Amino acid sequence: MSEQSFLEDLPKDAEKEDLDKIRENDPYVVLDQLSQDIESRYQGKIHGVITTTSYQEDPDGGSIKEYAFYLVFANKDNYTYRLFEAACVNEDGKYPIKITSFSNPADVYNDIDKKADFEDIIRRILKDERARFIILSNYKM
Repeated sequence: MSEQSFLEDLPKDAEKEDLDKIRENDPYVVLDQLSQDIESRYQGKIHGVITTTSYQEDPDGGSIKEYAFYLVFANKDNYTYRLFEAACVNEDGKYPIKITSFSNPADVYNDIDKKADFEDIIRRILKDERARFIILSNYKM
């Protein structure tokens, strides 16, 4: 076993600015904020859960990142509802993304290329009659 340290290979505090630049174009940041807002609004009785998967479309290419956003109702034996999915179009895991909403009727939004547009579509999904019904019928306020 080598005595060589990995300290030089680990990111340094000074590199945090690089992380902030990367996060500007990372759809996960929006999903994380939505999850936090749900936790705050419903005092932990509804959880916003994000799953991340990746898959390879082309054996010679890189992997594509895909997120699914679920509502989990703690007071209903953790009843889970898949609200939408967001799939990165490119291998870099950044915008543009494709969103599939599981409201009624299901909608697909292609080529969402910036954070503001992603946030607008999430707002549209949350205002959808089916999404509101799911939340209101499974959460006792």
